[in-house]
Amino acid sequence: MEYGSMSIQQLQSGRWLNWGIRFFLTAALTASQTAGGYAPFALGCIAAAGPGANGAAALLGGVTGALLFLDFQQVLALAAIGILILTAATAFRDTAFLQKPWVLPVLAAGMVLAVGGIYVLQSLDPLSHAAPCAAASVLTGVSAHFFTRLFQPEEDRLAPEGLLFLGAALTLALGDLTILNVSVGRVLLCALPSYTAYDQGPMTGVTAGLGLGLITDLSAGTSGLFTAAYGVAGLCAAKCRRRSMAALAFFFGAAAAMLTSREELAQTLLLETVVGSLLFLALPRRIFGGKRVLRVPEYFSGQIKDISDEEFTRLYGREIPDGSWSGEIRMNDAVCQLYYGKGIFGKLFYGVLRILLKISEWQGKPNLNVLFNYNMPIRGYAKMTGGFVTMEMAEALTEMANGHRIKGTGHLIRAAVKRD
Repeated sequence: MEYGSMSIQQLQSGRWLNWGIRFFLTAALTASQTAGGYAPFALGCIAAAGPGANGAAALLGGVTGALLFLDFQQVLALAAIGILILTAATAFRDTAFLQKPWVLPVLAAGMVLAVGGIYVLQSLDPLSHAAPCAAASVLTGVSAHFFTRLFQPEEDRLAPEGLLFLGAALTLALGDLTILNVSVGRVLLCALPSYTAYDQGPMTGVTAGLGLGLITDLSAGTSGLFTAAYGVAGLCAAKCRRRSMAALAFFFGAAAAMLTSREELAQTLLLETVVGSLLFLALPRRIFGGKRVLRVPEYFSGQIKDISDEEFTRLYGREIPDGSWSGEIRMNDAVCQLYYGKGIFGKLFYGVLRILLKISEWQGKPNLNVLFNYNMPIRGYAKMTGGFVTMEMAEALTEMANGHRIKGTGHLIRAAVKRD
């Protein structure tokens, strides 16, 4: 009974921890707002939390955060969208439809568009409010997609792209916090893509820079300033091997995009990029675990599905067979394929093994020795006979199996003499 009560207490404490994480995370994300007073990151978090108590905890956190950071009308809109998302998720609970990865993001984006569209139509200038509503709808769907990979990971580890997106959303909440006219949130946001680009390489760096820049543009209401700056800067930083050069390249890449922009924030962003690059240089070296660190081969950790062809070729000691059939018997072909060879020697050897295999089947006692020889590649004889058959002799036997009886016999005699 004591063991059972302890298990129940542990289960309850785990539930309270999950609810607390969703509550406080959604409340914090409410401070990250886009043009028009929308909080798409918080709504995406509500959608990713799923149905039931988890979703209710996220919804309660979102409403609490909205009361702290949003106007009352925006609080009502967020509460209405959150309730609709939670209701729809609960209605489809335990169905195959809800398990599809695109359902929750599309559902959340549609709810934002529906409820936000009502407020847009009621406004005095619907056209000017339509773009922020559409942007918030897209960001909500994207947030739901990435946050779902954090709350409901497919593997035992958190998705790194989800963590990156979450970090960007949280830093945007500090966008209005300034010190000497420098935004703390945007400084942190500059350090984030520079770290990602330097640690993970060009493709990830450019993707992270463009994605984070687009999110920032939608939040700040700018027309492509951050997207261009972070995208170019991420590509430049990823090309450098030294961290100091990566920070310098990130700054010059961002500066090149900013100086060609007519946005009012361009000059301020230039100073913020300098501070962000210095912050990137101040990061401890031990947190860099990507391409700058010598990785342990996948076969050391048992991740055999991740072994590349190049690494397997080094371990194998020769080129990997492509599996195609050329019409000729090769060293990597099995003995059972000698039936297709042109030489009588191979067909005869195949026939003897085939008869022995049929006899063992009729007797109901599988002959493992025959099965082993029947399915073994020809070069296996050079590996398994303790030197009695050398690799050159196996190559000569292959020539004989392909119909080159005289040439193959000569090579076989020569290899046998060389062996002795």
